[in-house]
Amino acid sequence: SLDSLALTPEFSFFHVLSSGFPPEAKPHFGVYLARHDDLKSEISFGGANPAYLDSSVSWSHVIHADMGHWQIGIKNVYVNG
Repeated sequence: SLDSLALTPEFSFFHVLSSGFPPEAKPHFGVYLARHDDLKSEISFGGANPAYLDSSVSWSHVIHADMGHWQIGIKNVYVNG
């Protein structure tokens, strides 16, 4: 988890930020990257902004979660096909 990267919870950016979340907020954040410079990108804390979802959210397991890194296992990568 991310907490393992901080000396104490008070030094964890997400822990401090999430302490001000409303009770119904999830301990998640969403990132939307606009395709063009004339559109705005967005980071939302407390969950993903449903306005930017084209499908339901799917989750991937992280590797070495106890280390605090967000690494996922990738078996194949395809480009143009």
